[in-house]
Amino acid sequence: MESIQRWMVFFVGGLLFSQVVHADMCKDIRTIYVESQQHFSNWKTNDAKGEEFVSTVLLAGASSCLIDEDGIAYTCQWHFKNLEALSVAYTAMLDEVSSCPPLLKAHADIKKMEPQNYQATNFNQRMELVTYDYADADVVITMGKMASDIQAVSLAKNLLQFSFINAKHLPD
Repeated sequence: MESIQRWMVFFVGGLLFSQVVHADMCKDIRTIYVESQQHFSNWKTNDAKGEEFVSTVLLAGASSCLIDEDGIAYTCQWHFKNLEALSVAYTAMLDEVSSCPPLLKAHADIKKMEPQNYQATNFNQRMELVTYDYADADVVITMGKMASDIQAVSLAKNLLQFSFINAKHLPD
């Protein structure tokens, strides 16, 4: 019953803000974990963006998903028109990932960093970041949101980012 209520809230929130962020993050994380064992080789395209490659697999609603050149990290971003839509999506994603079963045996160690605020004359930025450390699987997942308020409205950003890092493949 609780999961039905959660999906209803998410579905209505998605309708209100006309942007679905994810379908089943727990399933997606497991799929990403399996593919990370092969350095995301099946998901990499030849389309390079700097030191990253465009992924053939996008998480639902993502604006883009990239794989780093070493096949260690898979990162997706969602862009939102307003802060309210970003906040709803970020909270829904945090809630779902927090409820996921362990990748192997141990539940993730969840670390929430204090929100950071940056201000300048015509610029305000607020960032939040949460890290999920699956130590027994050598995996770290980070999720963060960044809202930038710039006097020129066309430059304002509301960004949600999900990164999956397979630490087992990090160079020594």
